[in-house]
Amino acid sequence: MNHTVEPKKRKKKLTTQKASLDNGKNGPVKLIFLGEYFNIHTFKKHIITESFIEEQARKLIEWAKEEDSLLMQEFSNIQGYRRILFYEWVEKYEVFREAHEFALSQLGARREKGAMTRKYAEATVHRTLGHYNPIWGAETYKLSKMKEEVAQAAEQKVVIIERYPVIEGKTPEEIATAIRRTTEDNRLVGACEYDVKSRRDA
Repeated sequence: MNHTVEPKKRKKKLTTQKASLDNGKNGPVKLIFLGEYFNIHTFKKHIITESFIEEQARKLIEWAKEEDSLLMQEFSNIQGYRRILFYEWVEKYEVFREAHEFALSQLGARREKGAMTRKYAEATVHRTLGHYNPIWGAETYKLSKMKEEVAQAAEQKVVIIERYPVIEGKTPEEIATAIRRTTEDNRLVGACEYDVKSRRDA
């Protein structure tokens, strides 16, 4: 009699476990434990599973499609976790990385169109558009390099080095000293003449 009861109990237990794994809306729940995170909205720690990452990826895609979604950091704020954790998931999980790339593309297109139609402040959008649109970032970098090269070319100065006359029996140092002395004497004479003229005019 014990032999007939035991299999029934085991069968019931297995059925219950399977049901707990299959109660997800989108198929079996993946209960592989990946870690935990602190949620600022609940002030509690929550576990991270594969199903949770996939759910966040789907939420990110849906959020990016909304017309008022403009800043990537808003998503992690809404969900309640740190931005640094958001980008850790982008690096670690392919499904989240794919969702992130889609969201960047959506936000970048929306921001650029808004700047083109002057719906958003053009200068503000252009300042960070390279983060959302790699083509824009590359073109902006090339343009800044061209401006930098033009500015450097305009700053180049031509320096003319005066050649001292060649005098036999005199070294270049002696010639330079004689020229400097003559220049100083001329300045002194000019100053004396100005002083005399000033006194005469007075």
